[in-house]
Amino acid sequence: PGWSTVCNTPFRRHKTWVHEGGISTPLIVSWPNGIAARNELRHAAAHTIDIVPTILEVAGTDRIRIWDNVPTPLPPGLSLVPEFEAPEQIAHAELWWWHEGNRAIRRGDWKLVAAGENASWELYNVAVDRAETNNVAAEHPDIVQSLDQAWNERVREFQRLATADLEDAPVAAEPIKSLILPGEAFLVAGRPAFVFLPADELRQTPQPWVLYAPTLPGYPDTHEQWMHEQFLAAGIAVAGIDVGEAYGSPWGNEGIDALYHTMVERGYAERPVLLGRSRGGLWVSSWAAENADKVAGIAGIYPVFDLTTYPGVANAAPSYGLTADALMSRLVDLNPIDRVHRLAEADIPACFIHGDIDEVVPLGANSAAFTAQFEAAGKRDLVQLIVAEGQGHNYWEGFFRCQELVDFVIERAKEPRTQ
Repeated sequence: PGWSTVCNTPFRRHKTWVHEGGISTPLIVSWPNGIAARNELRHAAAHTIDIVPTILEVAGTDRIRIWDNVPTPLPPGLSLVPEFEAPEQIAHAELWWWHEGNRAIRRGDWKLVAAGENASWELYNVAVDRAETNNVAAEHPDIVQSLDQAWNERVREFQRLATADLEDAPVAAEPIKSLILPGEAFLVAGRPAFVFLPADELRQTPQPWVLYAPTLPGYPDTHEQWMHEQFLAAGIAVAGIDVGEAYGSPWGNEGIDALYHTMVERGYAERPVLLGRSRGGLWVSSWAAENADKVAGIAGIYPVFDLTTYPGVANAAPSYGLTADALMSRLVDLNPIDRVHRLAEADIPACFIHGDIDEVVPLGANSAAFTAQFEAAGKRDLVQLIVAEGQGHNYWEGFFRCQELVDFVIERAKEPRTQ
């Protein structure tokens, strides 16, 4: 073991461990007819899970078929084809390892790693400490907590996915998702999803519903309970899917696509109302810009539409599979606020409540900017913007008991529900 570690200098450890000495391996690609570059280096962190998506893109398809009667999900990973053309074109939102009890997860430049099942987590910034010599876990407990939660969520996700087709699959130790109201938690494309269900006597065909974001382990939370109860009392279901910190990225939209098609197949309306709270605004507005014909309306509680204000380009870039510079150069195509004009062109009505002193998600760059784009298109009457004076980004009850917003969602959800 000592000599194996020496062979990996300056990296720590070796095979079976998930410190850099055990997982850092060069990938050599040769394709003379397809890659113009010669003898060039790329420094993007890639993974073996990227090989299949790369082959699929080279082959001109995004589908993989194993046998006729079993639906096969898209493989994980990112295509490396953009890196063939120019460096720094891809960046994983997260990379995850668990091998012989050794654990790690990497998000951006932060890497959480432990040498053994019961070992304490170590935290490194691999951009400045690739050799993993300066454990900064004590200085950044918030990052450790966030990455530890993400690592465990992946464990549960992969365990459920691995046993999904087994008749005698063991019951999961933890529920797929804890719900604050009656409903169902289930998996869609291997990711946790939920639906709050109205009482049997209030259900309809097709069933009107709200597509909610951000569905994360802690959302929807109890602050929103009254609001969702109003929807259920009006016979409207609420559903969402956990796509992680997607920030409106294309891969996050793929998860929402999967939920949407699942719900429609179950008899739900083809045009739900989209409801985004805070960063959930990025999710719903990005999906709506690509699927305006499937949207009955869009609502939000201090919603984010401009990713440059929150979470910022550097933090959002990994979710888009891009570097910060690459994302910055493509904002006009990817930033949800720059695509709001599509919703105005499609006459999508909207209703938002937003605090006028919100420093986390500034009103001017988000809900007000959304409204301004509708006004520029001559559609100002389609947007109801409720400004909460003297309120920031907080749990003020008025945000979650806003009758105007509730009435808007109910009215739009009950519009004719098919094209």
